[in-house]
Amino acid sequence: MKMKDDSFKVGYNIQITSSRQFIAAYDLNNDSADNRSLPDMVRETEDNTNTKIEILKADAGYFSKGNIGFLDSKKIDSYIPTLKNSGANNAFKYDQAKDEFVCTQGK
Repeated sequence: MKMKDDSFKVGYNIQITSSRQFIAAYDLNNDSADNRSLPDMVRETEDNTNTKIEILKADAGYFSKGNIGFLDSKKIDSYIPTLKNSGANNAFKYDQAKDEFVCTQGK
């Protein structure tokens, strides 16, 4: 599997979808990019559950223009952060004195 540093190592990538805390579909592959697996996982989940997906939540690894277009065409309400809007610089900070979390905009 090709790694982020462009080296190759023996490795696998597992994809899992769930609904109501049950595994609805899974895949094991050697593709280092999660985003290429999203359309197939959506189709497999719908086939396995005999249910149309209405809402999809995924991490930034699944964001791509193609995936957003695919989800829009299937009328799936999706919540996937862009790579630009994810990561440590967007993390909430915990204010122990106030016992609250503060976003990067100070709210």
